[in-house]
Amino acid sequence: GLGGGLVELQNTFLCEILGDERLKVKNVDKGINVIKKMLSHKRVLLVLDDVSHLDQLKKLVGGVDWFNWYGQ
Repeated sequence: GLGGGLVELQNTFLCEILGDERLKVKNVDKGINVIKKMLSHKRVLLVLDDVSHLDQLKKLVGGVDWFNWYGQ
């Protein structure tokens, strides 16, 4: 289902950004919390492709309150 795919995507995202394959989340809500906590002080450029549902985006990158915007 959609939830299982999102958990896998969250785990891939965390592994790629943090470089730690041992970090695994078991459900979407836990993944949201871990992503927010672990990435809140990192500068990350994230390019997302083929996002077909707004819910998918929110489960990966949350809301705009998750980010500090560094614009030029």
